[in-house]
Amino acid sequence: MSCVVPLFAKEDANEKKEIFLEFVAGLRQKVSENRKNIILGACLGLAYACFLMAICYDILVFQVIGSLFLFVVSVAVGLIFVFYFNYKRNVNKSDKLLFLFLIVVWLSLQILLIGGIEYQYQHALEDYKQDYIDAVDTGKYTALGASWLLTERYYSEMDKTYGQEGVLLPNRALFSSSTALVFMGCNPLLLAYFVDPNSCNKLIFLQNKGNCGEFSGAIALMVRDVSGLETRQIQMEGADHGLPEVYFEGDWWVFDKTYTTSSSPVKAQQYATHLREKFTDLYLSIADLRVANGDDSALEEHGFYASNVTISALFDTISDVKLDTPIANAEIEVYAVKYQRDPLVFTGKTDTNGDCNLVLNGDKEYIILGSNGVHKGIKSVNVLPSEDESITLLLY
Repeated sequence: MSCVVPLFAKEDANEKKEIFLEFVAGLRQKVSENRKNIILGACLGLAYACFLMAICYDILVFQVIGSLFLFVVSVAVGLIFVFYFNYKRNVNKSDKLLFLFLIVVWLSLQILLIGGIEYQYQHALEDYKQDYIDAVDTGKYTALGASWLLTERYYSEMDKTYGQEGVLLPNRALFSSSTALVFMGCNPLLLAYFVDPNSCNKLIFLQNKGNCGEFSGAIALMVRDVSGLETRQIQMEGADHGLPEVYFEGDWWVFDKTYTTSSSPVKAQQYATHLREKFTDLYLSIADLRVANGDDSALEEHGFYASNVTISALFDTISDVKLDTPIANAEIEVYAVKYQRDPLVFTGKTDTNGDCNLVLNGDKEYIILGSNGVHKGIKSVNVLPSEDESITLLLY
């Protein structure tokens, strides 16, 4: 006859179970008591990470204005604050002092970067102003001619990066991607500063590197600040190109030293003729010329046919009895058939009447796409060189 003998007595098993439950209960209570500390620690860790990422980002992007030196100055300012609060305010906790140090470095670096851009721009501007004054004083140059001399000087000193890969352009690093926007969001002072397009152009002028877009922004700002003449930037639609212009004695003049007017400025009214004779492919590619930071078309000012186009988006009922109905808030995209690296020339939405208004270069072929998320439509059209043109786009 056999029997099973338990390894532990029943009383010992119950006792171990009670010990385990007491341990779990004590752990829960401890976690509950320290929950606030855990959350606070996580928030501080996240804040530390944001401060460090923002500081590293600033050092990397703004090297052109001596960001590493400004970082060292910011660290010195941070240490001064830490020593002050440690010895004068009797703040001895290392975590508080570290947090204070990072905040001071983070804020002071942003302030120094902004101050550095303003100081260096004004310093460089004085040099250009002297060249401008010397040119005008000779009596050989008008304000326009002297401004062109400064444009040639800047172009000769500029590092052209068109077609190069892996080139860091500080102005594009600011808002070029969602990641960049996150970093800029961690730098509120810099974000507020660069909301002004003039601030971006000051950085562009100092970096002295980039493509036609950077050149356009730098020249428009510099010529305006040196000569007092009105300037603007023009963006080509249908071609991947931008250019600066200067207003002188009642006319706009194209200052496109990088491409189409490399020898001398061209009056805007003669620009279409100039392109047709010397840059035929570019002339045929242009769908619109728009003033930067606005929706105004400058086609007609430059000698092109400017057609006011109304696109009416209608839902096709496929019925002769029921009329086609207008579609509001439909997405409209216009593509140029003949283009140079930039086929998308317009994006917009229809109004409550189903209409979308825009200006296009006449005597040119386009493809129009429309969609409201449910219904879609496509149409190929030749826009005529007339003042007004109406196009009906049926969505199915």
